[in-house]
Parts: sequence; structure tokens; C-alpha cells
Amino acid sequence: MVVQSAVSTESDAVDFALRIRNAVSTSYELDSHQVVVDVTVGSAIAPLHGGDANQILKAADLALYRAKARGTMGELFAPQMAMIASRRRDLEVAMATAISNKQFSLLFQPIVQRQHPERIDSVEALLRWTLPDGTTITPTEFIPVAERTGAIVELGEWALQQACLACRDWPANVRIAVNVSPVQFFRSDIASVVKQTLADTQLDPHRLDLEITESVLISDTTFINPILDELRGIGVRIALDDFGSGYCGLHYLRQFTIDKIKVDKTIIDDACSSEKALNILRGVSKIASEIGVTVTVEGVDSHEKAALLNQEKCADEVQGFFYSRPVSTDVVSSMLRRAHQNKHHEGVVLALKQPG
Repeated sequence: MVVQSAVSTESDAVDFALRIRNAVSTSYELDSHQVVVDVTVGSAIAPLHGGDANQILKAADLALYRAKARGTMGELFAPQMAMIASRRRDLEVAMATAISNKQFSLLFQPIVQRQHPERIDSVEALLRWTLPDGTTITPTEFIPVAERTGAIVELGEWALQQACLACRDWPANVRIAVNVSPVQFFRSDIASVVKQTLADTQLDPHRLDLEITESVLISDTTFINPILDELRGIGVRIALDDFGSGYCGLHYLRQFTIDKIKVDKTIIDDACSSEKALNILRGVSKIASEIGVTVTVEGVDSHEKAALLNQEKCADEVQGFFYSRPVSTDVVSSMLRRAHQNKHHEGVVLALKQPG
């Protein structure tokens, strides 16, 4: 904690925080090794952000939390930070009983073949949280809370079991895709959990895709690789989700054995108007094809995007609102039955026509 009395404006506080960071953020030599130190600063101003020392410390701590969450060098306290923190605490309390009270549910979004969008290859299970009063909490809001509290471990295991149970009743050629949080990898024996769930639900392992994000792969490869190898060894497929939204390292495809990459929707959003983004998509598709990795493009929500992917032939599978919104178990089961019964007829499953 640093207290500076000669600060009266927000610009003064930001400048002071920058000077602290510049003074501390340097390299040091320890036992013949160069160690680089970095600093993240949360700042608050008295009496603007609080009337006593406890309030100021709390405000600065909230600013620090915000800076770490956003990955910035520092943040100055703003009143909305307190509102966000209060909302987060409310969700943490509500989440403690949400699973036992059956407030969570799964929706399912089809993943279809690009060339034959009437054919559903797999279905992604998507978590939803509905409070007793009918209020819906979005995944972007409750997933970080679940990960921070560790509740994601129990929630993830529940979602995996429910998804496998649903898939068991679908045609044998359809797979279920389930998202796995990085926290599940590091706070549970994920391989044992998956094996036990498959045994309990009697689902063929070859029908399960586990979707992981790049944040899992940036960890110690000596820890992650054996887990992925064990899962793939029993037939489970590994998909790299949100590819292109974060570190976007193609070297992951060399370091890890990945069966599928799911290209983030921001790539196809930009590809419609940017030649650079389109070239990235072409390049990723070409490399993946050469090493035998399936490419799924997410966020295909318009005819324009679907037509572009067909024209460029830079995806094996597609997913998005243009083909189907996330739907209930009953609806997706009906879609799959109709697709199975009419597999030689185009347009049976999808509400919209196949793009030209």
C-alpha cells in the first residue's frame, strides 16, 4: 500500500500510479538469473472515493481487482466498480444453492456440415441459469463467478452428465460437445470424471467432444499433455474453442494433439469486410487441413457469412444462428429424428435454406 498526500485530481492519481509502476517494473538479477517484475496498480482518491481509510482501501482494492481482471497496468476506482462487486457477491450467494435447486439447465446448438447443412455432425451443450423469479443470468456473467469460487467443478460435472444422458438417446452418428473450464483441469481429476461419467451414462466415448480454451494450453505442457492423451486414448475428441480470440498460437497445433479447432466468431465477422481477416481464415483452414484437424467456424449468423464460407471452402463445419439458435432437449431431439428419417433431403433440419 502506498499513500501519497500530494494528489488531488484523477490525473494526478493516474500519473502517480504510472510513476510507481515505472520505478518497480524492471529486471533484477537473482542468483545469476534475470527476473522481471511487473506491477498492477489500483488507485483511489480521498475524499472523492471514500470518507475514511477503510472505504478508500476498499475502493483501491476494487480498482486493483478490475485491473487484474482486464489485464491492464492499473485502474482508478469508479463508482460502478462497487456495483459490479455487489452484483458478484449476490451471484456467489445465489450460486451456492442454484445447482441443488435445479436452476441450471442445458440448451443445445447444432453443428452442421458446411457442404450439407441439413446434416448435423454434433451438438454443443450450453449452460443457462434461470433464477426463481424468471431472471436469466448470462454465461458471460456467471461462468467467471463459478470459476472464481470453484463452483464450476460441480457445475461442470453436472453439465457433462446431463449432456451425455441427452446424447445417448440421439442417433449414433451424432456427437455431443461439452465445454470444460480451465479450473476443472486444475482442481479436479478431469480424466477420471469423464471416464466415470461415460460409464454411468453408457455413452460411447467416441461420441463426446470436449471443448477447451487456449488458457488451458498455456499452462505447463507436462501437466496438460498426459491428460489430453489419456482422454483421446479412450476415444474422446479434443476441440480448441474460441480460436483466434486470445493468444491464437498456431504452435498449439504442434505442441498438442487437437482434433478440432473452433474459429471464434470475431474472425468470420471481420472476414466479410476485411481481406486480411479472410486471409487469416484461409490460412488457418489450409494448415488445419494439412495436419488432419477439423475446422468449425462459430458465429455464422447471416446468409452473407454462410455464403462466404461456402465460396472459400475454408470450414468443415459451421455453427450459428443462421442454422439454428440454441434450443431445448426436446426440440433438438426432434430435429435429429427428422434429419435421420430424411437424411437424403436437404433443408429438413434447418429453418433457413442452404446458402448458394
